Amino acid sequence: MTPFRISFHVPGDPVPKQRARANPGGKGYYAPRPRGSKRLSYMEYRELVQVQLICALDDQGIRPDYRDRVFPKISWGLTVRAKLGVGDFDNVAGSVADACQGFLYKDDKQVLEAHQYLERVGPKALRGVDVECWTLDASGGKALERAR
Repeated sequence: MTPFRISFHVPGDPVPKQRARANPGGKGYYAPRPRGSKRLSYMEYRELVQVQLICALDDQGIRPDYRDRVFPKISWGLTVRAKLGVGDFDNVAGSVADACQGFLYKDDKQVLEAHQYLERVGPKALRGVDVECWTLDASGGKALERAR
């Protein structure tokens, strides 16, 4: 059995991971974008990544109840290829890794191998992120077969 592999594309401007802010009660939150902003907020971008991931899982016939039974025990690899104008690339990879958390792995500490690629593009060029995730051993593919 070969390791499980999935890839998907996230269109639009990548949004780098933000540092959480704390309110007076000590609870963390991510600031929304200003009113009238054309860019997505960090949380909106995270949801966009998750929607693209769910569609890719659905295309492979993965049932929605697989998560709790299978993926928390598996080590993962992650490749992120981003086309962006400006921005800190490692934070873009961080936002993608965080978005996959809870859908492929329980915690992004399970990502043991990662590759990041960046292409700077002009203001009128198409932007987006290509993501590829894979299990690092064949047991991930076997466990996934049982979950289908």
